[in-house]
Amino acid sequence: MGGQVSGSQYYHGELSDVWFDDAYHADLSGFFDTATGKAKDLGANGELPTGTAPTAYWPLNAADPGRDASGNGNTLTVNSGPYPGGRGPNEYWAGSMQGNGTTQFLKRTSALNGAAASGIFSVVWAIVRNTSAGGRIFHLNDSSTGGEFYIEFGSTGTLAVIGKNSADTTIFNLNKATLSSSGVWEIYHLCIDLSSTSLRHLYKDSAAVGTITWNNYADDAIDFSVDIAAVGGAALSASASDWWPGKIGFFAFYPGQYIDFSQEANRLLTVDAFGYPVYLGERGELPTGIPPALYLNRNFHLGTDSSGNGNNFTPQNGPVDGGSVRGDE
Repeated sequence: MGGQVSGSQYYHGELSDVWFDDAYHADLSGFFDTATGKAKDLGANGELPTGTAPTAYWPLNAADPGRDASGNGNTLTVNSGPYPGGRGPNEYWAGSMQGNGTTQFLKRTSALNGAAASGIFSVVWAIVRNTSAGGRIFHLNDSSTGGEFYIEFGSTGTLAVIGKNSADTTIFNLNKATLSSSGVWEIYHLCIDLSSTSLRHLYKDSAAVGTITWNNYADDAIDFSVDIAAVGGAALSASASDWWPGKIGFFAFYPGQYIDFSQEANRLLTVDAFGYPVYLGERGELPTGIPPALYLNRNFHLGTDSSGNGNNFTPQNGPVDGGSVRGDE
């Protein structure tokens, strides 16, 4: 595979999953979903399309690229170390949603279960920011006069993360100018412990972000228990600049949990060395052993919370499936 049995003709490009059977199969619907334009899960042994395992099935998993998963023992020897960065359709893919920047977002009109006031939080998110546009990624707010928390990007790529206590006083204010590029996937890691200025770290695509302006950083508790939440827009009344006009994916929010993202080993718990999201467990529990308060991933555009805490959101005006995070790169 990728070359001649003998000779020097080698394939220069990428190969995905290879499924081979020495039989005729007329129905190919088990391999590809025409509605979404995505390859289907073929099963652990490649058995799902036809009901039985094929003669050979090479998932080409980056961690074990030559393994035959069919059970027939047709494993290949990896020669000359082909670059293992390609990702086949049955490796892990994270989900996302696409908003239109004017009306489409996710909303929740009750407090997040498992989200109490705290001076500690960790959050991971992926985005594609449309050209010359910005908006809110995540917003917690109180319908009266309580606390608030939000993550937003400006039209020039500026990042702002704001946190208020239950008295509606700003105690946390992060600002970074010209951080986000447009039209490409970016993955962010942010961890904060307000008890110490040495416990605050922001990473973009696994690179530390420097020259951050900390306008407020008080040893207090951000009120994460407020009663309205939004993803891709504002929780309460919004202006045109609040709606997110791009994609948001792979959102894991850990209020009260500090994951030290300054340690590469901890970043690799959520994103692999090639910059792709990794499997966090059914409830997002693998990085810390405790599920996040909110984990939006599969069926992201439907507002489905995978954390097990029941923090589902209601789609507003039909946000659509944004595809797999970095699946189009």
